[in-house]
Amino acid sequence: MKTKHLGLIVSLSLFLTIIPSAGVLAGNPDVPNSPTPADASSAVSIFADLQWTAGQAAPGDNYTYTVYFGTTSPPPLIIENITEATYDPGTLESSTTYYWQITAWSQNQSNTTTTGPIWSFTTVVNQPPFTPRLVKSPLNAGIGFTLNFTAVSADPEGDNLYFQWQWGDGRSTTWRGPYAYGDAAVCSNVWIHQGTYSVRARARDSSGATSSWCAPIIVSVAPQIHLDCMKPGFMYFYLWGFDQAFGYTPVLDEYGMSVLFSTMAGAYVNATVSAAVARADFTIENVMTHDSATVTDTNMSDGCDAYFDLNNGFYKTTASAYDVNGNLIDKHTQNLTLFLLVTFKLKDRIYNLLHRHG
Repeated sequence: MKTKHLGLIVSLSLFLTIIPSAGVLAGNPDVPNSPTPADASSAVSIFADLQWTAGQAAPGDNYTYTVYFGTTSPPPLIIENITEATYDPGTLESSTTYYWQITAWSQNQSNTTTTGPIWSFTTVVNQPPFTPRLVKSPLNAGIGFTLNFTAVSADPEGDNLYFQWQWGDGRSTTWRGPYAYGDAAVCSNVWIHQGTYSVRARARDSSGATSSWCAPIIVSVAPQIHLDCMKPGFMYFYLWGFDQAFGYTPVLDEYGMSVLFSTMAGAYVNATVSAAVARADFTIENVMTHDSATVTDTNMSDGCDAYFDLNNGFYKTTASAYDVNGNLIDKHTQNLTLFLLVTFKLKDRIYNLLHRHG
């Protein structure tokens, strides 16, 4: 008899345990609450996500949500049946008031819903871009030589940017762009007069907010590299240590041409460089075959020169100067040099001479 009563008590206890659970399963979600951003908040980031809570679903149940969002009240329907209590509305507009509302759905058999109040928030006022920086900029330039200047900046709201440069001689560019977030802006310039120039840049976002001018850099414009050999109009003789120019003729100069006679199967080229030059590339090109060779000199302390093996022919010689940041800052070209290899068959000449008088 006691055993029967004990079984009845256990069954009753299990029944009473199940009944409250069934009631929870059939219950409504809480009214959506605890909004983020907080209701009526201001200066909210334009990258803000929406978050809320509607309570914890009971075992065997789950909640889904409908999101209403926009710049009008009541806000329009944006998305339905999302399973997370968060929503990314994308990048918002600055200085704008948004309204939003959440409906929570219980997915049990009764399919009950609760709708929260309409919340609002206002985004931050548009901020100007950060002041640009000029990175690895050339500080020296040849006269009439094109230089590239690179500016970097970013916008707090992630807007596209436009850049403007001033060149220190009364000239400035129009706004150049747009450049996507994180992109570097490159602009080129040429100065045709020797001197020193102050270069600076500023940035503007797509909403019109403008940064301050960056701290200026000073660019010195003067010749940076000059070929000292094979000048037009001259004939050169490189004969067993007798290395010098010999004679000048206006005819050669008129055609921008020089002539080089050499007993070596090649030629040395040398240049004068400024203190700003950290590397020089010498290139010789055969103007008939278009074959070319380049030699690099990175040690300016012992002079700036290079040696090339050459065949008879017409050659163009170019010297290119680079600064410590790898910027190409000047070039000098000698357009045309006739190279002639001088050979003497001394053994045959002596043999012929002895037999002629033998």
